[in-house]
Amino acid sequence: MKRVDDMNTERSLFPKLTRRQFFKIGTTTFAGYALAPLVRPFQVAATQQVQPRDPPSFASFSFLMGGPPQLDTFDVKEGKWTPEDFDIRTIAPGIKMPFGQFPRLSERIHHLALARSVEAWESIHERGQYYVQAGRAFSGARAKEIPSVGSIVAYEFEPRRNTTDFLPPFVAMNFGPGVQV
Repeated sequence: MKRVDDMNTERSLFPKLTRRQFFKIGTTTFAGYALAPLVRPFQVAATQQVQPRDPPSFASFSFLMGGPPQLDTFDVKEGKWTPEDFDIRTIAPGIKMPFGQFPRLSERIHHLALARSVEAWESIHERGQYYVQAGRAFSGARAKEIPSVGSIVAYEFEPRRNTTDFLPPFVAMNFGPGVQV
């Protein structure tokens, strides 16, 4: 038979819910359920079926350490600092490029994908470079185990290589565990 003290101790283990708290939680739950459709993305109906193109047969990823900055190339910023030989032109709607630097590339801008909304959370430049090439944050304990994204893609596409292909499927000249952190 349980003593009264034991029963009081057992009851104190359970949270008490007052009537005011019950209505507060119930109202919040009901409001959240009623407003849930506002949080979901808008349902957009496709007007026509998407027909995927043939898969790409090759890709080139040039990661330039110390290369020209974005604001002087693909997202050019004009000002009194802009050299005259840049010859900045509007290549496509919303895209300005220094035609003087990239005359042939400017003609083929429709073959490129420009990423202007890139954001970095690494404050150390080398760690950010590692993240771009490895697809994950730097870990000193696992740096030698993590392959670069290019080597994984080359491995996955190995069955599609032709016997006449003489170039290596992947080359990295600046990737490795020697990242200074």
